[in-house]
Amino acid sequence: MQFIVGGMNTTPSSPDAGLTHSDSFKSTKQVTLTKEWATYEVPLTGAHYDSVIGGFAWTITTTSTAPVAFYVDNIQWEP
Repeated sequence: MQFIVGGMNTTPSSPDAGLTHSDSFKSTKQVTLTKEWATYEVPLTGAHYDSVIGGFAWTITTTSTAPVAFYVDNIQWEP
């Protein structure tokens, strides 16, 4: 699983690169999920928050066709 903060229209090759607004940074955290609760932090060191439209997202990659369930709790933005 990958957690993502920022990153909207941040690269010239982005499909939406021609849009007016974009994030001023992108940060990611790659993790392997388990059945236990865990705390994950996406590093924001050096990020400039003058433009943020993609506050938080996640992606999952799996070879299984079975549904994947996960829970997110207590998201905090602490610059």
